[in-house]
Amino acid sequence: ESNYIKEEYIGYIFSACSNYLTKMDEFRQNINRKMKTGKAEEVLRLTQPTNSFLNNEVKELNQTFDSTFLSIYPDFVEDFNSLLRKEENIMLHGNEDLNTELRIYALVWLGINNSSKIANLLHISSQTVYNARMKMRNKAIIDGDKFVEAVQSLGRDKHGF
Repeated sequence: ESNYIKEEYIGYIFSACSNYLTKMDEFRQNINRKMKTGKAEEVLRLTQPTNSFLNNEVKELNQTFDSTFLSIYPDFVEDFNSLLRKEENIMLHGNEDLNTELRIYALVWLGINNSSKIANLLHISSQTVYNARMKMRNKAIIDGDKFVEAVQSLGRDKHGF
């Protein structure tokens, strides 16, 4: 089962990367067409930092990560909440899969513990990662120094990870 999960996860990652390359090539072709037809102003608009292209890609990346991670470890939110005081449990809203804090700790669970790497992967600031980690440690029912270890061991016995 462990090998099947790894293969499935590799398939998701490969598919996401392939889709991203396709989108980037379409974006390149679109920019190339606009430049050839003298639409430089439109190219400038499309490439401005305020353009929603990157925001949409980050949102899609997060959705892909959430669904992939939760397909591998569907009880993660429940198990993570077991480490927090009852009144501090994370309640997701609507069709939200994971929030920023849960994504950070999902990466920690996967073995990525470096805050800078987490920030880069999630396209958020290192300060946001630091603040979220401190916030969760302060909500924990266990000593903050042991919180990361506890997160990394979540579900390992129950699911055979």
